[in-house]
Amino acid sequence: MDRDYTRFVEENLGLVRLCAGRLAGRGAPYEELMAAGNLGLAKAAKGFDPSLGYRFSTYAVPVILGEMRAVLRQQAPVKAGRKLRQNAGECAAFRERFLAQHGREPTVSQVCQATGLSPEEVVQTLEAFSPALSLTASPEEGGVEPKEDSRQGEVLDKLAVQQMLNRLEAGDRRLIWMRYYENFTQAQTAKALGISQAQVSRREKSVLAKMRRWLE
Repeated sequence: MDRDYTRFVEENLGLVRLCAGRLAGRGAPYEELMAAGNLGLAKAAKGFDPSLGYRFSTYAVPVILGEMRAVLRQQAPVKAGRKLRQNAGECAAFRERFLAQHGREPTVSQVCQATGLSPEEVVQTLEAFSPALSLTASPEEGGVEPKEDSRQGEVLDKLAVQQMLNRLEAGDRRLIWMRYYENFTQAQTAKALGISQAQVSRREKSVLAKMRRWLE
């Protein structure tokens, strides 16, 4: 059993490298991210229940990212305001409960409902303390399965999108996140950002056009 467990962990080390690569350069050395990710992978391997019906990677990636983000939070700038740190604590506590119950990351809307924070406050908190968007977002609950070529292609597509998102200004990145990761309507996005729906529409078209040019 121990041998099977060790082999299972080794076969899924690609998940740790994938997550560490996305968070590299965000305030913690790559080696520390890998160490934290390996701890997360071990926790996920022990806690995974295949009878629940989702893939191991769907369960493991949020756990791995959680361990890495804990390292990043420890090294977050001291200048972060008290309110922001308080919000981060509330979001993190809910996230851990939600992850334990559902095996995936909560959406911004779910965090808002649980904490009473506005979408803008949640997004600002995530940008400050959790630099990477979740790798688990996909039409099928977002499993990242490294053993399948099709899954590798999906991961590469997501990494390309993530790289483009990182190049956007904070406001544009927030808009795209709300519209395409959280499925906010233009009206909901406008309210969260404090601008008009027409402005959301114009900015969205402009940002998408820019991202398409980057792909060419």
